[in-house]
Parts: sequence; C-alpha cells; structure tokens
Amino acid sequence: MTLYALCGFLCLVTALKIVAPLLDRGRFRHGAGVTGADRRLAAVLFCLVPVFALSLYLSLGRPELPSRFALFHDVTALMDRQDDLLAEEPLRVLLEENPEDLGALLQMAGLNARLGRDARAVVFYEHAVRIAAAQDNILLEQYMQSLGRTQVDAAHGTVDAAAMRTFDAILKRRPEDPIALYYAALFKAQHGDEQGAIADWTKMLSTGTPLVYWKWNVRAAIAAARAHLSKAKNNQDKK
Repeated sequence: MTLYALCGFLCLVTALKIVAPLLDRGRFRHGAGVTGADRRLAAVLFCLVPVFALSLYLSLGRPELPSRFALFHDVTALMDRQDDLLAEEPLRVLLEENPEDLGALLQMAGLNARLGRDARAVVFYEHAVRIAAAQDNILLEQYMQSLGRTQVDAAHGTVDAAAMRTFDAILKRRPEDPIALYYAALFKAQHGDEQGAIADWTKMLSTGTPLVYWKWNVRAAIAAARAHLSKAKNNQDKK
C-alpha cells in the first residue's frame, strides 16, 4: 500500500502544480475576485486527478503485496527487462554479421527466455547446440540442458517429445546427468507411469551426497507423485 499512497500524494501535488498558476494571475494580486470559471476549473482538476488515480489503482493495484516488494522488486524486474530489450538489437546485429557466433546465440537465447519468449529461445538454443556439437565444445551438455529446460518451459511445464529427445541425447553422452535423469522421470510421471518415475527418482537419491543441490527437487517430485497416486486411489475406492 505504501506505493499507492505515494502515488496518491504525487497526484495531489500534480493537481496543486496545475492549479497554482491560476492563483498567481495578475488580477488576484491586484485584488480581483476569483471568477466562476476559475472555480469550475479548480474543482474539475481536484476531482478528476484523484478519480483517475483511484481508477488506476482499482484496475492495476496489487494490495496483497508487501510494500517493499512492490516498491523495489517490481522496479528491479522492470529495469532488468529494459536492459534485456536494449541488449537485443546489438545481439541481433552480431548474428546478422556472423550467424555462427556461439556466444551471441547463447545470450540471445537466455535473453528471450527471460523475456518469456520461450519458443524463440528454443530456436536460438537449438542453433547453439548444433554449433557446439560441431565444435565438440566442452560445455555442450550444459547447453543441451538449457535447451531441454527451455523446451519444457515452452510446453508450459510438460516434458514433450522434443524435450525428451534432448534429454535422451544428454543421457547418451553422460548417463549419470542428474538434470536429464530428473526430466526423464518427470516425462514418465506426466505420461501415466508415476510408479516408474518414483522408482527412477528414488534411485537418483541413492547416488552422490545427501545435500547435493538437485536432490531437494527430486524429493519434492517424489512427494507430489505419491500424493497424486494416493488421491487417485482414494477416488477409486470411493467409486
């Protein structure tokens, strides 16, 4: 609410700044009275500006957000988006001059992903992966991971056939890759084999150290799959 109170105050100050020239007219300084037109203009300004501010708040306001979050976090996100938009044109020029520029392709892919253009990001990641594979780039698996994740995002969280082909390709090169294994199991869960997914995720938990970063996601996925199976079983029993 702090942000909206500040906006209301700014609207009031704006109204005062607009009305102030009326009060500074020469006839006021020489004792002339305020005319009916002056009164009507002042009334309109003092009424319409707050009404406009209130309508803007009712249509766009988000009072459930904490003040600090609304005031700083959203502005930071807006500035980051602006930076991405400004960076897009020079990257596009670089790719026009050299379509095989791996660095520019990866930056353009990440930029589009951050802007929510997942389908476009996939195109750039696919091109980058092809070039990295031809160069036998040491970071190829990482680029493939980024491609697979973005394909999932483009499919609204579903591991579709295209994403699964990417993760299968990763597993052929590196069978123990945790990202690819996680999404391969998620593919099973999303396509009706939740028991198989739970088994694969449980197997993943038996490898590596207990506190490795990706195991939290695996445990959460197992819990969600078990909860879904339990709910489905309860519904079946009721029938």
